[in-house]
Amino acid sequence: METLGVGTAPSPSSENARAAERLAWEQRLNGSAKWFYWIAAFSVVNAGLTVSGANLRFIIGMGVTDVVAAIGQRAGGAGVMAALVVTAFVAGLCGLFGYLGLRKHVWVFWVGMLLYALDGAILLLLQDFLSAAFHGWVLFNLFQGVKALKHLKALDAMSPVPVTAKPIA
Repeated sequence: METLGVGTAPSPSSENARAAERLAWEQRLNGSAKWFYWIAAFSVVNAGLTVSGANLRFIIGMGVTDVVAAIGQRAGGAGVMAALVVTAFVAGLCGLFGYLGLRKHVWVFWVGMLLYALDGAILLLLQDFLSAAFHGWVLFNLFQGVKALKHLKALDAMSPVPVTAKPIA
């Protein structure tokens, strides 16, 4: 059947379904991007524990900051300061990635996953298999942000174009 150029408005139920789907993908995106904040926070905590001589660390942080903190702790005062500067830089970068991820920059997820995968490789070389496995879990969750952005973009493309009527004079 031909529509003769006359369109129909989407039904309220399809608009509600689309809004619910959008909300679900937005929540998945937010959850994914916030992993960068967790990585930043636990990298700082782990570095603090290492330089203070504690024999404790969390598996979620960056392995590179753990290595730098351990080297810095053995080197003394200047080494500790250098380790804290490196940790602050890495944590700041992770925080920035979280911020940009929440603002829907897909490249942040790809770069963040690449860096976190390289960090996981360092952990494998150090035979820290539990932390490396957890890195894999975090990488899976970060990829959910890429997936969410793809679906949100598709939903945006499906959105009806608003029509503005000209007043009749």
